[in-house]
Amino acid sequence: MANCSNKRQRTPEGLVEAGDLLSANKEVNKSGNGNGSNSMSLVLGDPELLDCNICLEPLTPPVFQCKNGHIACSSCCSKYNNTCSYCSSPIGDIRCLIIEKFIDSIKLHCRYSSHGCKELLCYNQKSNHEETCICSPCKCPISDCNFLAPFEPLSRHIQGKHSSARMEFTFGKTFSVCFRTDSPFVAMQSSTGHLFLLNNFRKPNSDSAITVAALGTIDPKPKNLYRLTLKVGDNKLEFSSSAKLVNERQETLPKGEYSLTVPCEIVESLRFLKLDVYIYRQKAN
Repeated sequence: MANCSNKRQRTPEGLVEAGDLLSANKEVNKSGNGNGSNSMSLVLGDPELLDCNICLEPLTPPVFQCKNGHIACSSCCSKYNNTCSYCSSPIGDIRCLIIEKFIDSIKLHCRYSSHGCKELLCYNQKSNHEETCICSPCKCPISDCNFLAPFEPLSRHIQGKHSSARMEFTFGKTFSVCFRTDSPFVAMQSSTGHLFLLNNFRKPNSDSAITVAALGTIDPKPKNLYRLTLKVGDNKLEFSSSAKLVNERQETLPKGEYSLTVPCEIVESLRFLKLDVYIYRQKAN
């Protein structure tokens, strides 16, 4: 999981041309493996050479070049009517085979290799893999704990180190959660080890916005759904939604996300809130 708002900016001086790859800063180590094939390790002085000059996304064959050597991905060629966005020369007919072969030959470790991922990835597949890598880490939600690990080790960590700071539940069964009105969250762990956070987003002198989030990095199938019910006197508030996936505890309600809204006058009249919580898995179609 690329975000357009966080794309790198590049000046015209950073344009990649076919010859750039041959002059890139490199360090070569050749080693035979006994069957006549060799491997080579290459260090690029500017890894952005492997990104499209226009959209700044990783280059994926086919890659095209204009007569002046500027390159672009096939999507950008079509988007700009097969006209080079830098020199206005025609582009889209001449393949840049040297860069295509170079890209296809590159193998990279996943950014989460230190957390156990063993995958060796093509450059243009790296981002997609990392968005769904099972080794991408989550941060322990318990205050003052800096433990960071993939989902399964984190689940064992919370069960072992923070057993008293979590609430156990079973999917498909209603359970009650009682917490102070100024408590920011309650950690909940299912009998199968899945982790959830009951979030209580509230600023002073304001309503409480209560949600349930699933702690993890890979969208579960089937989805986790939940229902929250609050009874105060003759009043009953109820809210249902799907549990948003997060890799760490959030401090504020994300923009555009709905919640169980508890009016300020109710919150301030109570020291504790008691909710009935029902978490279940969406039935497969």
